[in-house]
Amino acid sequence: MSLAARIQELFEDRRRDERERVLIPARLRSENAVTRAVLLNLSRTGAMMASVSTPKVEEKVWLLCEDLEAAGKIIWVKGYQFGIAFHRKIDAQQVAAIVAIAGGKGAGR
Repeated sequence: MSLAARIQELFEDRRRDERERVLIPARLRSENAVTRAVLLNLSRTGAMMASVSTPKVEEKVWLLCEDLEAAGKIIWVKGYQFGIAFHRKIDAQQVAAIVAIAGGKGAGR
């Protein structure tokens, strides 16, 4: 398998995890600061957040929300919103716990 095909396969595999819409306060920790943010959606492989203080693409960060602490990097920024790709998949039970706290499956839909 070519390198390009393997990269595409890995990308598609990461996107297969279902995203759960949530609307819950969170914090984003970087090497320099801890910033208040809002968690907008969450999957086992990443999250979408919003904050008035946005990080830079490729910045290493930690998502802190309730009992969840997930390390990752910023993969996109658009206005006040940004996406995080986690370094490791988080447990499905952690996703379910955040969804439950946010008001049940499909919160904010």
